[in-house]
Amino acid sequence: MAESKSFYYQQKKIYCRISGSGPCVVLLHGFGETGSVWDQQLPFLAKHYSVLVPDLPGSGASDAIDDMSMEGLAACMAALVQDH
Repeated sequence: MAESKSFYYQQKKIYCRISGSGPCVVLLHGFGETGSVWDQQLPFLAKHYSVLVPDLPGSGASDAIDDMSMEGLAACMAALVQDH
């Protein structure tokens, strides 16, 4: 079962589900979606990996960040992985 965690980046809440153990795999959703698009894959992958499934900034349960450019989103996800 996935653990829900709130991660903070630049004082903005980023929602993430974490499941499993092993090498880290990050599953990112597309525009207009949430991390729930990975619900069917998460149980299988969690048997072999530590899986992070965030709601990207501005999506789902995550706050928008100040820099919503691709570079800003990448920096946020890099910080999430480093925090894990």
